[in-house]
Amino acid sequence: YQRRVHGGYITPNRAILGGANPLRGEPGVQTELPHQAPKEFTPCPEQAPCPPTYPPLVSSARRMQFHLGKTPCNIFSTAPIPFPLTFFFPNANPDDLRRIMRSIEPQQLSADGNSLLLVVTNLYLPTLDALVDAGPGEAFGASDEIYSLMIDQGIDPLTIKHIFVTHWHLDHVGGLVGNISSGTMFMKYPTATIYLSKAEYDWVSQLQDDPTNAQPAMMRKIFNFLKPKIQFIEGERQVLPQINVKPRYGHTPGHIAIEVKDGNRMLLCVGDIYASPIQAFQTSLSSVYDSDPTVASNVREEVRNLVMNNISVTVWATHWPYPHKSVFRYQLEFNARDEL
Repeated sequence: YQRRVHGGYITPNRAILGGANPLRGEPGVQTELPHQAPKEFTPCPEQAPCPPTYPPLVSSARRMQFHLGKTPCNIFSTAPIPFPLTFFFPNANPDDLRRIMRSIEPQQLSADGNSLLLVVTNLYLPTLDALVDAGPGEAFGASDEIYSLMIDQGIDPLTIKHIFVTHWHLDHVGGLVGNISSGTMFMKYPTATIYLSKAEYDWVSQLQDDPTNAQPAMMRKIFNFLKPKIQFIEGERQVLPQINVKPRYGHTPGHIAIEVKDGNRMLLCVGDIYASPIQAFQTSLSSVYDSDPTVASNVREEVRNLVMNNISVTVWATHWPYPHKSVFRYQLEFNARDEL
């Protein structure tokens, strides 16, 4: 999977999105994504130690641009997060993890940081105006590198009119506000309506403080501050002509998926239902953060079947390196080899 780099951002070639065309850019050079492994890949020998962990990290935010049909899309991502797989999937058999790690190339399992998706919904006024999730922002003490990169790339936050939150975890909503730890908190996207499922809205409203974990209190603080901007959604709904919202519970009580459509093409934004591409190989693997592992597993199976039976659907998850179908093809080949 090669990329062309144009002026500091990354545009995927046709191999990733099955015919997607990159946006205009100055001629650049072909290069590897920073988080990819070298082209030469040697699987771990059966008896050799192969610790179940992710590939090495990179240390800067990045931008990927692509088209879904005629719809321009942008993904802004932080650096990958060093979660050992045995921590992230506590119910997993370490031998199963090693078996998967030995069987496919490491870039297929890369654990990305937090990403957000910016979409143009009106081609007559081609301004990036819809956002899916907002990244962690300053919630974990660091600066908001995604927001800073957006500003550097000339994107005006005031042009963003619609924000779809897949679920109310800090790494997805921290970027909605600035000065999160002070008394001068402000909205980073003050002209936007925030869409949240009714089930998630009710769950966050009832969050209780935890003396051992500061996150629930911070989640509720951001929620209360932004409540006048939130519009909750019940069930499945078409919010914009190109964007549908569907309940996909399990990771949180009100988790949703976002469908971005253009003609017969669809980009399915699944949030943290697939926290890692490794779950395409074993949908029963639940992350340590799933609120209902059984429901989450069933939803992953449903999404996987949808992608495998529909060539026009591409999946993007918040912690994946980029949107693709290839991990699901690897999954089929992996299972076939395993059965043999």
